[in-house]
Amino acid sequence: MMRVKQPALALALIATVGAASAETERPKPGLQSPVIAAIRSIYQAVEQDIAAGRTKREQRSVEDCGQLGEQRTIHTDAAGRVRKYVVEGGSEDSALVVRQYYDVLGRVRFVFITGGAVNGAVLEHRIYFDESGARVREDHRYTKGPGYTFPSVWPEEELASDPRRSYDQSCSP
Repeated sequence: MMRVKQPALALALIATVGAASAETERPKPGLQSPVIAAIRSIYQAVEQDIAAGRTKREQRSVEDCGQLGEQRTIHTDAAGRVRKYVVEGGSEDSALVVRQYYDVLGRVRFVFITGGAVNGAVLEHRIYFDESGARVREDHRYTKGPGYTFPSVWPEEELASDPRRSYDQSCSP
């Protein structure tokens, strides 16, 4: 009798865990969804402001970051709010450009990462954030080459929640 109950209990647990996982995993919104459209609107507005000269651009090199150092660029609006933060860096075998876009309240809303590696891999990685800072969509694809060891889910600690602080700090302890 115990042998009958254990498989039944195991199946019940598996079904419960599966149902709980299905409830917590939300499908990512489509590229035409209102939430993604709002994020794209922020991206386009920032790029238009940069192109029209309505932002102030600051740039600095940070030599103590990575093997080849980093180039950092920050764009602020007329009120001094960071709207775009770009970090370019690399090593002997790969390079990345991380572009982060912020709304007028200073919240990261979109990240566009491009990269390349010596094996010919070319990466495009996009992360979309809602108003609460939650990732609502993340797309990772190689447009050329065999792929590389770039992460398919970008680590949170490699993104700048406070772009001004990130821009100003050095990398060495």
